[in-house]
Amino acid sequence: MHDVVGVPDLGNNTVRLHGGEESAVYRCGDLVVRIGPTWRPDADVEWCHSIPLAIVNDVAEVVAPLTTIEG
Repeated sequence: MHDVVGVPDLGNNTVRLHGGEESAVYRCGDLVVRIGPTWRPDADVEWCHSIPLAIVNDVAEVVAPLTTIEG
């Protein structure tokens, strides 16, 4: 299941989701993994993640991004 240059094989339970414009999105079991472009500044990604984090407790449909050790 390696259909994007630079994206590793994420396993047998992985399904490529479609939509969006500049990232690759995969369902990996109970998680959804978004792989964004390397040229996107960290500050932009952090801003985008701050929106769902701010409303996740008020809107049932919102799924908050998981925070990694690196932030």
